[in-house]
Amino acid sequence: MLLRVFENIGDTCRCYFDIKLLLCNFVKFQTLNIRPIPGNFTIEKFSISGHSKKNETLTLEKGKILPGNEETINDITIFSRKIIKIDENIFDNFTSLKSLGFFQTTFETSLNENILSEKLGKVLISLELENAEMTLMNLSIFKNLVNLENLSLKGNEQKNGKFNEKFPQSLSNLKNLTLNFCNLTDLNDDTFEHLKSLETLHMPKYD
Repeated sequence: MLLRVFENIGDTCRCYFDIKLLLCNFVKFQTLNIRPIPGNFTIEKFSISGHSKKNETLTLEKGKILPGNEETINDITIFSRKIIKIDENIFDNFTSLKSLGFFQTTFETSLNENILSEKLGKVLISLELENAEMTLMNLSIFKNLVNLENLSLKGNEQKNGKFNEKFPQSLSNLKNLTLNFCNLTDLNDDTFEHLKSLETLHMPKYD
């Protein structure tokens, strides 16, 4: 079912025409198969949040994320949701997507390289997966993100105090890496050896 979002539904969803932002705060949508009204509003940035204590669920299906806006959206941010389904190649049609962020958002379906796909990797510059409860991080899921410059994994505490593999060689364009509050107490010396362009590493010795 396609949900139509009005320009202003109380303090829930708003269209900001000057910055081309659709902002949905504390909503109970279980899908992003939504379209703003008025229909002439072009979305470049989209942000949605739930109530952090309620942990509302969200299903992400290919072709059902802001349909009709796939070519214009360059920034998607999702706060405080529990994603119970996410299709493979979900972002392949988003040809302008530069920034993707998940904050305090968990995944019942594990992220993999088919979700963070080759097509997405051609355009994505920034990825934030913060406080996602990814306690055994598989770094190979990032192997398709060849143009990625900024990556934040803040708040994903690793159970064994380290990553079990190196960051993939394909992340050679990565410039900024944030690993605060990841409980990284026993990193291997070669963990970062493939990050040839790395300029900034945020990883306090003691979190």
